[in-house]
This record gives sequence, C-alpha cells and structure tokens, in this order.
Amino acid sequence: MLRTDLIRPLAELLRDNARHVPEKTAFADVRRSVTWLDLDMRTERVAGHLAGLGVQQADRVLLYLHDRVEVVEIYLAILRRGGISAIVHTGLSDAELAAVLTDSQAVAVFTDTENLEQVRRLSADLADLTVILVDQDSEDADIPSYATLAETEPDLRGDADLGLDDLAFLSYTAGTTGTPRGVLFSQRNVTWAIAACYAPILGLGADDRVCCPLPMAEGLTQQVGIVGVVAVGATGWIAAASASDLGDLITQRTGFLTDLARQRITFVAGMHSTYRDLLWAAGERDVTLPDLRTCLVAGSAGLSELRTAIEEKFGATLLGSYMTMETTGPVTVSWPTSDRADLAAGLPVPGVSVRVIDPRTGADAGIGAEGEIWVSGPNVAAGGYHGRTGGSRAVLTDGWYHTGDLGRRDDLGRLTVTGRLAEMIRRGGELINPRAIEELLLGVAGVTAAVVVGRPDATAGEVPVAYLKTDAGLDVAELVATCQRLPRTLVPVELCRVDEVPLARSGRLARRALLDIPAETLAVLSADTSRTDLR
Repeated sequence: MLRTDLIRPLAELLRDNARHVPEKTAFADVRRSVTWLDLDMRTERVAGHLAGLGVQQADRVLLYLHDRVEVVEIYLAILRRGGISAIVHTGLSDAELAAVLTDSQAVAVFTDTENLEQVRRLSADLADLTVILVDQDSEDADIPSYATLAETEPDLRGDADLGLDDLAFLSYTAGTTGTPRGVLFSQRNVTWAIAACYAPILGLGADDRVCCPLPMAEGLTQQVGIVGVVAVGATGWIAAASASDLGDLITQRTGFLTDLARQRITFVAGMHSTYRDLLWAAGERDVTLPDLRTCLVAGSAGLSELRTAIEEKFGATLLGSYMTMETTGPVTVSWPTSDRADLAAGLPVPGVSVRVIDPRTGADAGIGAEGEIWVSGPNVAAGGYHGRTGGSRAVLTDGWYHTGDLGRRDDLGRLTVTGRLAEMIRRGGELINPRAIEELLLGVAGVTAAVVVGRPDATAGEVPVAYLKTDAGLDVAELVATCQRLPRTLVPVELCRVDEVPLARSGRLARRALLDIPAETLAVLSADTSRTDLR
C-alpha cells in the first residue's frame, strides 16, 4: 500500500516530528546527538542565516566535510532555505573538486578544518563563493562559523516552503570515467521510495533505529539514512564510513558490529561488502544482534549465500534490490516474504515501471531474454543531469530512463541484473556479455577474481581478454581447457594475471583501466581451439 502521507515536503515532516516526539533522538554519531525539536530549531536558524548570506531558491550549496550529525542539519537547512544541497565525497583531488565547484556553480560550501585549505585554495578565484567552517570557529573573520549559524537567531526568516516538484538535491558521481556528473532530484523523487517501498514493503517505521555504514555522499545513505529517517520519524545512527589503511579498516569493521549492538540498530542499508565485513568482524564468535530486523543490500548478485550467512549468524532478513543513482532508491526489491532461493533483484516498486529492451532492435525483449533495463516513474530524477541537457535527452525517451544496465525478467516479472551495456564486447557481429565468461573462469581452482574486457581489434572490432587474480593453486592448463569449452566467439584471446583489480572512486569496477596496467600473460588463445600458446 502506498503511504501517500509520506509524500510531503521534508520540512513539513520534520516539523511534525518536532511536535509529536520533541525529545526523541533524531540523529546521533560518536560525538553528539540531536533531538527532533532541536533539529527543527537548528535547521530553521541556519536557513535564516543562509538567507542573510544571500542564498536564494535553487542556489547550489555544497557539503564537503566528514560525516557527522551536522551534515544532516545542513542538508535539511539548505532544503528549508529553498536551495539545492550537494553532499560531496571528501578526499577529492584538486581537479575533481574544482570540476564539481565549476559544474555546480555553488554559492556556498560547508567544510571542516581538514578540508578547509583545499577549499580555500580552489575557491580563491570564486569571489561570490561563501565558505562556512563547521567543526570549529575560524580565525578568519570572513569565514562564518557553523556553530554561530545554528545557535543564534537570524535577522531573516529562512523557510522558503519548497514544493514537492521543485529541485532540491544534487548528487555527484564519478562513475568509472572520473568525470563528475551531477543529477538533480525533487522532493517527490526522494520521498517516493519511502512511501512506496521502504515503509510499506520493508516495514521502516518510527520505532526503527537506522544505520547506513556508507559515506553520506552516497545516494543510498541519503535516501534511507536521512530522508527515510525524517519521513517516518525514526532514529538515525551515523557510522564511520571510510578507512585510510588496513588498521583503520579492521577498526571500522569491528566498530560497525559494536555499533549495531550498542545502538540497538534495527534497519541497515548497505552494499554487499557491508555484510561481508560484518560477517568477518563477527568471525566464529557467538555474536547476537537481537534488535537487527532488516538488512537491505544495493544489488542482488550472489545474494543467496550471503543471505543465508546473515540469517544464520544474526537472525536478520537480507533483501536484495536494484537501484541506480538516477532513480533515487530501489527500482525493484525482493520482498521479506519472497522465496529464500530467489536470486532475482525482485519485483518493481509500486508506481515504477520497468522494461527490458533488446539493444539491437529497440523492441521489448521477451521473457528470459537479455536487454537494457529502462525505468519510468516518479522516482526518476526530475532535473536530469545538471547542466547537460543533451546528455539528459540521450538517456531519457518519452519519460523512460535508459539505465545502461542489462537484465532479464522471468514470467513472474522478477528482474535479474546481468551486466552493463557499456561492458558488452562487440566481436564481429556478435554482442558478448563478459560476465558469462567471468562466471566460468571463477569456477576454476586458483582463480580468485576474473574480469573480461573488450580489447580493440582491427579485424573483429573487439576481442575478449581475461584478467585474473590467482593463488598458488592455479593450473594454467586447466584454465585453458575451461576456456576452450566456451562457444568459439566467447573464447578469450589472452589470459593475463594481475595483482589487483582497479576500482573507480564510486566503488565500481574500472574495467577499461585493465587494458593499461601491467599484466603477466598466462596464455594466448584463439577461437580456433587447436591454436593455444601457454606462457
């Protein structure tokens, strides 16, 4: 059932929480917490001060600071002012941050002492950009202190009464190209998933204590960890989401497990790695998390084994989903009552339409046939790509967003995601999905990771090359024999060993980068299986 009562401006939902549960903790981190009443008052003050600093409706305001309760306060205050907020990943290079500043045309940036020098250096030529320091008072009189904005009464009223369909949020992704792309969303976009999926299907409610152990710049964290918490009046716990070295990573993993127990977390949303890390931290110990009820994972690949492990270890339900940044929340989700053996990403969220299109014909693919996933509905980003009208048109046709992802649907309408259209290898006249080759290679003893990439070829256009991480148990002859069982066009022309598989900042696999990194050739093959050169 659609929870239409949740499809309202967030400022209105915030004020309702402040009236009904004023002393209840709204958000907390290891440093401080804020009640719903205080959150309402602090965001109202900050909105008023933003008005005094000249921030107008639809102005872009960046948040470039480490995750903390203040991020939520600033996010909501910008919204109340009528501005468009953009939480940006920290740790960007100068070139990356400069690109975001230029693309967004931001009028203000909230930052902290660790990132202040970089922000000031890159904003030196931006005369109209206001920099606000969050974690302490600035020694520079020209840099306002966030504490002053949040704790003193402003001269102006800041609330702009932003409508549901006005643009309110800007999210940046680098994808696998390193080029920042900003996507613009309305409040209707971001509340739809709460009203159509998280609340009625997954049971997210006021009694939940929610944790998303991912950076707050991630769309999933904003969707569940901020918007979802505000919409239903739950409590949000902001966990540490980054680690600089192995020691920090181990501390982060064990700290997350401790957080779940101490904070009595009931609802977690994360990536596959979130739950693998959780299982690693628990190890063989008898760990109980009696409050943990629901675990949502952004993705469905390899879900069956992980789901079983989480349920056996913690007694919580792990649910898969399919989502993209441009669709603000799940497109499809597996229901809590779904078959335990169901490996699909689930059924479309109510109100969201999904098509699978044959990329060769442009027609709908049949049941079980692979094609590009198209999505339409109130969840699709209302503003498209910021400043890229042509790019927006390229991925939107009559209201349908072309995701670039590949999938297939079964006779019950359940979606299974099978790859990326851009990953497809065009060998002669045939389109090859590299994941079909990768799955076979991963079944060979000694192969710990397998990535297949299309390498340019003067005759065939592209040919598949396999890059492998291996251990001491690898038998190259067995590996070659396995490849030779593939259909001729799927046989990789070369098998290479690499030390690491490169990732983009977004966490996605950077496939094309493999063509440019050092690799050891294990074997040179041919579609003609009588010709093989072992190295």
